[in-house]
Amino acid sequence: MNLFAHEVGPLVNTAAAAAGTSIGLVLRGIPETLRHAVIKIVALATIAIGLSMALSKLNPLTLTASLVIGTAAGELLHVEEGFQALAAFLRKKFGAAGDSFSEGFVLAVVVWCVGPLAIVGAIDSGLRDQNAILFTKAILDGTTAVFFASSLGWGVMGAVAVLLLYEGGIAAGATFLSGLVSGPALAAVTAVGGMLVVAIGLNMLEATRIKVANALPSLAVAVGIAYLVAGLHLHV
Repeated sequence: MNLFAHEVGPLVNTAAAAAGTSIGLVLRGIPETLRHAVIKIVALATIAIGLSMALSKLNPLTLTASLVIGTAAGELLHVEEGFQALAAFLRKKFGAAGDSFSEGFVLAVVVWCVGPLAIVGAIDSGLRDQNAILFTKAILDGTTAVFFASSLGWGVMGAVAVLLLYEGGIAAGATFLSGLVSGPALAAVTAVGGMLVVAIGLNMLEATRIKVANALPSLAVAVGIAYLVAGLHLHV
């Protein structure tokens, strides 16, 4: 098992965030309209990547059942609210009022790590050695890093290390599980993950407000349903 090969996505994402932070520390007065324009374009690319993942591995029965059951579980477990509570805790614990270093650190950690795109991207990198999601996220994080660092300073660079440990750890964990998630299960996880990425892109475009974090349990549900469907020889 070549663990390093599965860490390429997290490394590229981290490098982009570090580069964006460096640029932001040098430049000042970058127009906010530029950030919004880049994010909208990245959102379109995110949707395209998600659709390609979902359609290439599409089993309608497995996909639909996984999303419905997984989202229901996420709603009952209040996963989205858990992410929000974590973000609020980090801001309160480390983001001291008037301290731009702490504020920059916490803001960057929350935006880069406390969300489903980092989780889905790192899992895809670890399970399939596919980095399209994290490469796209690298553009997004690099862009936001420029604006965060230009206004809040060096604290943003501290968040870069957290990003590497966070995504790298998830990817490493997914790599060790890759032997258990293969064949139809891997296809199901890929398709479900693709649909979650589509939802994230739509949220970035502000076309809707889907609680994607509540749908994250669908990734685990997809594994069980895929083997069940295969075992019962169900086809759609």
